[in-house]
Amino acid sequence: MQPLLKLNGVDYSDCLKKFDYSLSYEKREGGNGGMMKDGSMTVDVLAWKAVLKIKTEGITAEKMAELLGHLIADYVLVTFYDTRTNAERTSTFIPSVVEVPAAYFKDGKVEMYNSTQITLTER
Repeated sequence: MQPLLKLNGVDYSDCLKKFDYSLSYEKREGGNGGMMKDGSMTVDVLAWKAVLKIKTEGITAEKMAELLGHLIADYVLVTFYDTRTNAERTSTFIPSVVEVPAAYFKDGKVEMYNSTQITLTER
């Protein structure tokens, strides 16, 4: 099964490496937790938020420019396969490009980019 990734409604699933797609969850805590006098701890969990870590495969210069256009925004609407609900889900994420890709040149122009690692954290 190919991983699912849509950014602002544009499907980039075909650009992903099949086994470099991971989904984890981070806990968002509120201010009502802490250490009690008896040494026990109370946790104030406000929400669990998804964190997507993905890598692209060989991607054309045009497709990379389009992809980066989404990733330079403060927020991006992401559709992905949520393992917690076992279904497709859409939510707002904060993007970051972790690694700039290596480029392949032909006739003085970029023809294709190698892989780019992207992290998307749910807002």
